[in-house]
Amino acid sequence: MNVLRNAPVLVPACATAQGVNAAWRAALVARDLGVALRLLQLAPHLAPVSAQMCSLQRLALEIKAHLGIDVELTHATEHALAATVRAAREAALVVIGPRPGNPLRQLVLGTQAEQLIRLCRVPVLVVKRPATASYRRVLVPVELTPAARPVIATAARLSRSAGGGAARAGRRGRSRAAPARPVTGAGAA
Repeated sequence: MNVLRNAPVLVPACATAQGVNAAWRAALVARDLGVALRLLQLAPHLAPVSAQMCSLQRLALEIKAHLGIDVELTHATEHALAATVRAAREAALVVIGPRPGNPLRQLVLGTQAEQLIRLCRVPVLVVKRPATASYRRVLVPVELTPAARPVIATAARLSRSAGGGAARAGRRGRSRAAPARPVTGAGAA
């Protein structure tokens, strides 16, 4: 993940059911990592004081009251993908919900998630199920290179805080679940 130790978890938020679900999952991850949550309103055609912004403000207050984390709400005035990529530069993780799209456009350009993954330099988590609790286990497929260290360390932090097994890269680049413990020594990637 991003080497910015206290970088927030970013969620491009909207007032849809998928957007709210992604925001709650991002909030749980932010709490488990001990970082802030940043909700990014993606509505360049709307004024910052819109019904959607009011809904997101209420959501931010609910999250803060329920989980006790810092929640920042920002408004993007540019194209959604460009705004998310720009905001991701200062984030540890980007969390998005699934968004249905045009099948022909997806075939040619890829889904919005695929585009975001290609353009962002931080991990992107696509959330499909409602967030009811912290993750119990974290599986992290990585290449065994020095660049994987922060990803593995963050996965271990997430897993330990949830009381589950830490993700650890195995030989030949395969990932496998392991007991919750820090990845150290010669076996650390």
